[in-house]
Amino acid sequence: MKTIIYGLGKCWEDNYKKIKEKYDIVACSDRDDGKSRSTKGNVFIKPECMRDYGAEIILICTYSYGIREQLMLEYGLDITTIFYFIELEKGVELTPRKILEYEDVKLTIIIPTYNRKERLGRTLELLQMQRDKKFKIVILDNASDYDVNELIIGKESWFVENIRIVRNNWNTGMTGNLSLIFLQETEGWIWTISDDDIPSIYAVEYIKYIITKNKYAGAVFFPILDFNKYIKEYKIIKNLSDLMRFYHRCMKDDIKDLEGDFIYLSNKVYNLDMINKYIDRVFMYSYTAVPQIIPILCMLEDNKELVIANKKIIAFSMGDGGHWDYFKVALGMSTIVDIPCSLSKKELKIWYRLVMLDYHRLFREMDKEKYKIEILYKLYFRIYKKYLKAAEKREYFIGLWKLLHCSDRRLGCKLKCK
Repeated sequence: MKTIIYGLGKCWEDNYKKIKEKYDIVACSDRDDGKSRSTKGNVFIKPECMRDYGAEIILICTYSYGIREQLMLEYGLDITTIFYFIELEKGVELTPRKILEYEDVKLTIIIPTYNRKERLGRTLELLQMQRDKKFKIVILDNASDYDVNELIIGKESWFVENIRIVRNNWNTGMTGNLSLIFLQETEGWIWTISDDDIPSIYAVEYIKYIITKNKYAGAVFFPILDFNKYIKEYKIIKNLSDLMRFYHRCMKDDIKDLEGDFIYLSNKVYNLDMINKYIDRVFMYSYTAVPQIIPILCMLEDNKELVIANKKIIAFSMGDGGHWDYFKVALGMSTIVDIPCSLSKKELKIWYRLVMLDYHRLFREMDKEKYKIEILYKLYFRIYKKYLKAAEKREYFIGLWKLLHCSDRRLGCKLKCK
């Protein structure tokens, strides 16, 4: 089978021998021209040339998701010819084997947005390409500097007819707009998507598939991490302690970015009938900067089921900057300790780690602005000190010490790790 290899990173390096034995490689491609050195003797071509090589399939050799949709949009490639190596050879299901149709599932996709015209346009393009086209869209425009209506001009009629744009008169801030997600006039289930992430074109049918098997769940969570080791198709979480046990196992296996996966906006689908009673608490605790997880916390406290599905419906796309500040968001997230919940001290440590940004990220984002150093100081006492291990506390302390160029022991006394 004539094959173009796209993506010449770690997946390609790890599996080159197997790929060479099984596929007839006609060319290799990557956005990074420097990767031409990794072709292992094969022809290297630019991505825009892939259509000219008459390959039967394009094999994506990367561990990242969302690449298929980007290739399709940017280079006009046929989606049916694009596959992931991890999908064909590692058993990660990314392409449905057959078209799935679910007439009775009502789904509304809600997209909070602010000044990301190009990114939002890409998201809408991929939603228009969904294989299951029975859904509605609500766009929550947080007073952007442009008219969001421009993005639906020229779109297919069925798509435009199912879009409602709600524009705030004033910018309510990120958490204000996120909280408004749960006030929209709709019914059934809602899927929340960030304006700059990349939905799979099979996302809607995957969502409906899981919903039909779990109609009475309060919410469904579609991780962006690989949970193949822990979940075959989906796992039912019955309460908050059950969720902590699941993630504790993942933490023991040292799975990275669990906190990013759990607080992520775009991988959650909510059953409105089940979560409506918690809307007041979404607004009460919107200052946490993660109002989207408040309904999940509340429903699990009430022993309503959360389903964790082992399917990929969305790919994270790094933001284009300028809209939010890691440090201000982290300061808001640290107030998650204000929310009462019936967890043991050990479980609370897992919970806090699960919903809080990894402090390494904050130190990487750090510059010498005084207010950021002050935030790091507050964060240590407000939340990090509650759950970091002794070695992590020392690392945090040393990092702060270096930032402040402290030559005496007064700061050391204040930050002493108990």
